Amino acid sequence: MLKLMVDTWEPILARYRPTGTRADEPLPTWRAFAEEYAQELPPRVPAPPFVLSDDALIAFIRSRPAKRAGGMDGWTTREAKQLPDGILRLFATVLRAMQRTGIVPQPLLHIPNPCLRKGRGELPTDQRLLSVMSVWMYAWEAPAYRALGPWRAKWTHATSFGAVPNATIGDVSTALALRVEHSRNLCLPLAGAALDRQKCFDYLITEVCLELARHAGCPEDILGVRANFYSHQKRYIRMAGAYAPPLHHTEGHQQ
Repeated sequence: MLKLMVDTWEPILARYRPTGTRADEPLPTWRAFAEEYAQELPPRVPAPPFVLSDDALIAFIRSRPAKRAGGMDGWTTREAKQLPDGILRLFATVLRAMQRTGIVPQPLLHIPNPCLRKGRGELPTDQRLLSVMSVWMYAWEAPAYRALGPWRAKWTHATSFGAVPNATIGDVSTALALRVEHSRNLCLPLAGAALDRQKCFDYLITEVCLELARHAGCPEDILGVRANFYSHQKRYIRMAGAYAPPLHHTEGHQQ
């Protein structure tokens, strides 16, 4: 089953490699994307700089549930929580150096991808590849993500609820249900359409995503870390405790 997963997912994640399904096509570029979607691009709003503080890292580690999974660098969340504050400050120093130089430490680049079944399907394409990063990568990512929340709110569409704090499916379904009920009560015509981009995150082009974030005003040092991470990451499908060799990939974002 592990080999079947690799044989199924490598063509999805590596469509643009020489043996991929789109080997005869150039990798989509930011310039082409920006030209096609010029009317939809968010306004440029420079984000405030973010620097990971010792206290932010310590607070993250202390509040993170001990049962949360760790990556392949050998550190578990439970072990990280047992470290004294003085050692955690040293880790914060390392992560600040990572952000300053744009170079992600090698142990943080190995990402296991356990499988989560979507719906009731049993086929490899019915699985979602989850990403389990190192607890130390999360210790930088989570504070940075929270710090950029007010910046994202300035250009996120009012009807977008993905990754919005405290948002639920009810924020989407309630408004839709009210519109349906209004139409039914007034005997108005009713029509709708559901659109789903299959394997959306798995087909994302890293350069396009990073340039879109730069266009919106994301800090350059954060973009540098993300670019280095996606350029050098190694993904390993994991099933029943067994790991496949690193996946070949030309696109796709960790989920």
